[in-house]
Amino acid sequence: MLINGKWIDVKPGTFHFSPMNRVHATRNTGKEHLVIFSIFTPSMKEPDRYFVDMK
Repeated sequence: MLINGKWIDVKPGTFHFSPMNRVHATRNTGKEHLVIFSIFTPSMKEPDRYFVDMK
């Protein structure tokens, strides 16, 4: 995950809290499918989502 501009490894069972208005991202560097369970509170409104090319 990209947190505060730094990529960190996450493992099964990892929990991450991202405060509102913080940039964060996820990429799968493994060989298996990545499954993420996300909860947004308050609920995320569609205009609040921005995709950024991190290549």
